[in-house]
Amino acid sequence: MTSVTNVQTQSLSQVLADMKEMGSSKSLQFVFARLQLAQSKICSTTATQYMQQIQDIQDRQAEIADLISQARKLQDEADASGKETVMPESMIKAFEKYGLMRTTSSSENKHAELQTAYENAVKNVEAKQAKVDRAQDRVDNSKWYNRGFRKVTLGIAKLSLKSATEKASSALNALNNHKIEIAYSKDDWTENIKSLTNYQESIGNKTQTLMVYLQDAMSQYNSFLQGASSAINEASQVLTAIAKGQ
Repeated sequence: MTSVTNVQTQSLSQVLADMKEMGSSKSLQFVFARLQLAQSKICSTTATQYMQQIQDIQDRQAEIADLISQARKLQDEADASGKETVMPESMIKAFEKYGLMRTTSSSENKHAELQTAYENAVKNVEAKQAKVDRAQDRVDNSKWYNRGFRKVTLGIAKLSLKSATEKASSALNALNNHKIEIAYSKDDWTENIKSLTNYQESIGNKTQTLMVYLQDAMSQYNSFLQGASSAINEASQVLTAIAKGQ
């Protein structure tokens, strides 16, 4: 959204340059009228930009109002079921766009736990594989009288490695099959609704400020336009008087 003070208008000299078709009379009244018309055009452009900003804010307010309505329904569902309710994808995008995402959900926390479990399982496999390698090395370098014992140790290490590998595979499947959902409890939805309401109020305050600026721009527009009209009337009266020889 455009800032309430960020309006772009032509300079007075640029506007006057665009008004060449009005002629280049040296009459003081006419020159003054041109200046007044140029100023009124600047005010008109400024007012138009303020109106566009107000429209943008009103569109956003309507979107926020719809989000609040959706959030209340999801809160009621969470209250009735005693479980977290999932935030729709469209709402997630809106919350992210306006910077309103406040906390991670239990689903995200669960995904992080599964990720950690898988990483730990992989480390465990690596440790078991190292033990197997060491046990194999001992067997390869053992004497005939202790080779049997070391083969038993190697067999146990291999079984342990197999178990660790299976657990790592299971952890990976659990991680891959887990779908991250942004879900919130009744109390969490209360906070989400509060965030939406506060945001709605903040942009509503901007609307009030813009309305003041708009009214000021329109007032100046009317004033400059009236000044131009008066100057043109005076110039016409002078020309009429000259024509009559007064």
